[in-house]
Amino acid sequence: MFPPDWHPWLASAIVIIVFAGIQFRRGTPPDVWFLFGLAALVMTGVLSPKDALAGFANPAVITVAALLGITAGLRSTGLLDWIGHKLLGGLRTESQALLRLTI
Repeated sequence: MFPPDWHPWLASAIVIIVFAGIQFRRGTPPDVWFLFGLAALVMTGVLSPKDALAGFANPAVITVAALLGITAGLRSTGLLDWIGHKLLGGLRTESQALLRLTI
């Protein structure tokens, strides 16, 4: 759609719009903004659909998604709250908490 020499400028403009949207439109989740940016890059021809979806098959992305799922499970069972209370239960200041976590 746009000439290839415009691709870096267009991609930079989309990145700026996405980050500005995240900062100024707090009601909209960031993942919606990132998907908007990805869709805009594909629709303008900066990225091919194959390249746009290739990142989702990356093992690092799959690992992070799995860790988020495990963390959600631990939080919903209350295990994370229990561990946090055991580690930081009687502390009154932030410096005491940081010292205990450092050790």
